[in-house]
Amino acid sequence: MRRLIVILTTVLLLLAFASPAAAAAPIKDSGSVQQASAFVSSCTEQGGNTLCTDVFVDAFSFEDEFSDVCVGISTYVIRANGQFRPVSDVSGCGPANGFSVASDGSSAVIGASEIQLASCDERGCTDAGVVTVEGSWEATSAPTPYSGKATFKEGTCTFRQSWTGVRAEAATSLSIGDDSYAGDGFMAREEFTVSERCR
Repeated sequence: MRRLIVILTTVLLLLAFASPAAAAAPIKDSGSVQQASAFVSSCTEQGGNTLCTDVFVDAFSFEDEFSDVCVGISTYVIRANGQFRPVSDVSGCGPANGFSVASDGSSAVIGASEIQLASCDERGCTDAGVVTVEGSWEATSAPTPYSGKATFKEGTCTFRQSWTGVRAEAATSLSIGDDSYAGDGFMAREEFTVSERCR
């Protein structure tokens, strides 16, 4: 499964770098993260060669602070002799409109969101236009709950985290510009608590 975003470790590291050297009052915070990912791959035969297109959409939100979506579209040819030749590769990220994962993890949705795409290679990046992306996710099996705890120390400070969440594999329906795609993916929703105590 492509691109699983890890947020709690980042939150704890930010706390660690922000920690004062002297003793301070304990810090505790909590919040939630939501994520949905979709991937579609399709191929057609063309004169003995195979033309393929891979598409991904990743949406992620952290509390009410931000909600983003990333899109990537790669087209390539597999020749009859097995040789691989890239045709185009465009991608981009931007604010996600109306992205949410159901509290029970059974579905997710993202509203129409405009994304600026770029085409990049070893020489740099060029503008590839703006597309509108939207999509939905529906669980293909019962969502799976999970939970965990972790502790680590940095100098005189101790950091603790705990989390509970739900994750489900999903069938996806995407619209990117004038094209529609049906594929596979997953969605997850997680509640977390982080704390810091320094001596």
